[in-house]
Amino acid sequence: MKKVIIKCFYKIKFSIFACNFFGKYYLFASYMVVV
Repeated sequence: MKKVIIKCFYKIKFSIFACNFFGKYYLFASYMVVV
């Protein structure tokens, strides 16, 4: 049971990291297109 909780926690942390990374990349890409 503990392993499942840890797995879920890491998945949530990873998705937050991925959201931040792709969000920044998307903003940067759209900025480059505008400029």
